[in-house]
Amino acid sequence: MSEQRIKLLLVEDDRVDRMAFERMVRAEGLPYDYTCVSSIDAGKKAVKSDTFDVIVTDYRLGDGTAFDLIGEVPREIPVVLVTGAGGEEVAVQAMKAGASDYLMKDVNGNYLKTLPITVSNTIKAKATERELKRYHEQLEKLVEERTQQLQETNKELKREIEERTRAEEALRVAHDKLEIRVAERTSELRQSNAQLLDEIAERQRAEMNLQKSKETVEAILNATNDCAFLLEIDGAFVTLNPTTAETLDAPIENLLGKSYFDLIPPAIAQFRKAKFNEVASSGKGVRFEDRGMDKIFDHSYHPVFDSDGSVERVAVFCRDITEQKKSQEQSVQKQRLAALGEMAGGVAHNFNNLLQIVIGAAGLAESDLDVGDFEEVRKTLIQIAESAQLGSETVKQLQDFARVRTEDPTVAGKIFDLSATVSRAIEVSKPFWKSGPEKRGVAIEMTSRLAEGCFVKGHENELFEVIVNLVKNATEALPKGGKVACKTFVERESTVLQVCDTGTGMPKDNLTKVFEPFWTTKGVQGTGMGLSTSFGIVGRHGGLISVQSWEGKGTIFTVKLPLTVKQAAPAIASTEPIANFKARFLIIDDQVRLVELMEKALTRYGQIVFKASSGREGIELFQETEVDMVICDLGMPGMNGWHVAKAVKDICARRGVPKTPVILLTGWGGQLEEREMIEKCSVDRIVEKPIRYPVLFEVIRGLIPENGRQKRKRSRSAESA
Repeated sequence: MSEQRIKLLLVEDDRVDRMAFERMVRAEGLPYDYTCVSSIDAGKKAVKSDTFDVIVTDYRLGDGTAFDLIGEVPREIPVVLVTGAGGEEVAVQAMKAGASDYLMKDVNGNYLKTLPITVSNTIKAKATERELKRYHEQLEKLVEERTQQLQETNKELKREIEERTRAEEALRVAHDKLEIRVAERTSELRQSNAQLLDEIAERQRAEMNLQKSKETVEAILNATNDCAFLLEIDGAFVTLNPTTAETLDAPIENLLGKSYFDLIPPAIAQFRKAKFNEVASSGKGVRFEDRGMDKIFDHSYHPVFDSDGSVERVAVFCRDITEQKKSQEQSVQKQRLAALGEMAGGVAHNFNNLLQIVIGAAGLAESDLDVGDFEEVRKTLIQIAESAQLGSETVKQLQDFARVRTEDPTVAGKIFDLSATVSRAIEVSKPFWKSGPEKRGVAIEMTSRLAEGCFVKGHENELFEVIVNLVKNATEALPKGGKVACKTFVERESTVLQVCDTGTGMPKDNLTKVFEPFWTTKGVQGTGMGLSTSFGIVGRHGGLISVQSWEGKGTIFTVKLPLTVKQAAPAIASTEPIANFKARFLIIDDQVRLVELMEKALTRYGQIVFKASSGREGIELFQETEVDMVICDLGMPGMNGWHVAKAVKDICARRGVPKTPVILLTGWGGQLEEREMIEKCSVDRIVEKPIRYPVLFEVIRGLIPENGRQKRKRSRSAESA
């Protein structure tokens, strides 16, 4: 809420004094809309042509004295007399003539220091005077009404007496009835008088209660160890407790009348002032938390209303909850550890059951082989494979919880238009940005600028969830309404999505935390998992998500995904996925049994396979043998899969030939730094264990779409030429 302006008329013929007044207004930032005139005549004209909240006039001017002007000023406008001549006697005469207050002018102009306080007090006093006048007018009106009733009653009695004179005999007959009637009228008057006295007493009791309430408020403020204080609508201290004064490191008397928001660090003053203005404008209390001076504070702002129902002041309570927050964080950490413990127990139970099935089925298969029942052996092997697949799904669920999945949606997913997905997400999220805010009387404007050709590959439902999360996050940053804009466009080799809002923004310190699991600024209303989940989904799709924010101005979330060329029609998978070309494969894994199984799977389709049981052995073999693709385990002692991929990249670069495709196999799950390592080591694909050969073969087909060996030979021949 903007500060209330004061319309002021200054009547001063001394140019130096006028300039000193104007400098003081600018220096102090006073909320004055002032008019300066230099004569009594000009002052009279200004009073007739305009209305002012207060008039400040010098006593003696060139064409008369302030007394000539005071008589022309309406009584509801307060007048402050500034005099340097005549002293106290002139001031007393001015007060009698109708001035509201006076200031003694000194040579150095020090009276200007007290002028703002005098102006403010004069305006408040005049307002109080108007209120008292209004009360007295109501009282006089009530007395007048009662008097009118008495006069009418007296007239009626007079008419009855006249009638009695004219018909004395008839009046005697009705004498008893008349006495009763007079008694009734007298009783009514007594009741009216008693009611009037009760109203006066009630007013006095109200004034006494008001004084007691003030004393009670001060007692409550002083009784709490929290910071507690009362602010004017302009943010100035009305009263405060010792804890507040101690926190601001100043005596209470030095803080009264000063703006609270000028005494706290600017970094937190802006946010708290916005909350203060929200309470002053809406008339509703708010509670919020913020950080400042290396501490966390819990604030409660409550409106205090005046007689006409408008917010006159704001009561503030502030508590240091730093230690409480630390305790809560420790409690949350314990809950996380407990959840992990429960999950570990559940995973162990599931794996034991699956292993029991595998071991039992293997025993049955061995018995069936002994008797030559190959059909039962086939059924048992299928059961073993299904159990192993269930075990793989259990691992994936655990990896999802720990955010370490390596499954590549860009391999298993589909190609789709991200702009169309954004359009559907905006429609689905209407409860967040339209119907929900409208119920609260808040307007949020949603706009979209969606470009064509924004194709990406992956799981559309997961990226749909990311978009809805970002839109929901943007609307929650607009408690008083504002704008949300969704944009999609192509930038070089990336499809870009931006969700922008004009909301409250975030401090710079929070920008590094928004994607952390369980971190939230929404209190009990938030879980801290929305942006964290979005971060994981975008990362698995080979993209990046970033945030820019400015406190009080808004936030921009940017998602960049690899741009994909739309295919004319989906390719039909071959029943023999790698039977239509011949290539030379180097397989590296410290688990010999896994190498042998993969060798059998590849040689079944006529492929040539070279084997190595360590990273170092594999690189030596790569340097000596021409191969079209390297398939390597990620986790190996000594030289791991990252090292092998980097070595392959460097060897090819030194030879001046195209880099040999590298596929990494892993059972660990991805790491947070995985994307950076993929780019650094030029890894073409990561395939998650347990290996499903049809998936692996499709990856191979994507990296060697034709006879890979012949293609590489043609490349080398061209380079040699």
